[in-house]
Amino acid sequence: MSTFDNRLLESGFKSIGLCSSLWIGSDGSFRGGFYLYQGRLHLILRIDGNCFFINEVSRDLVEICLRGGLSIYDLATGNRAAIWWQGDKMYRATILHRLRLWWCLQTSKFLPLPNYYYLWNEYIYHA
Repeated sequence: MSTFDNRLLESGFKSIGLCSSLWIGSDGSFRGGFYLYQGRLHLILRIDGNCFFINEVSRDLVEICLRGGLSIYDLATGNRAAIWWQGDKMYRATILHRLRLWWCLQTSKFLPLPNYYYLWNEYIYHA
């Protein structure tokens, strides 16, 4: 478990199994996944080092994204109450944070786990 995973758990986020690390980098590092916070589903995307983009998402939009009908960027920025977590501080995400997320998604590889859609369905039907 990475340091970020430990900080997430200490902050109240709850892992939902393999869906919590659904996207990985080409080097095998955590790039993004879904967590529960106060009973609501959140998408967390790692931008770099200690910068993360966190946003609440709906299960319906996740379904559409995983089927290819919505980009990761659109899923991440669909809710205006996004959070930017840098180091140990959280900020409300601004347009500059959204631009940085867009740039990161354009220049970095976010590879989904094999059989990612089946992993998501397993989570949905057992939750």
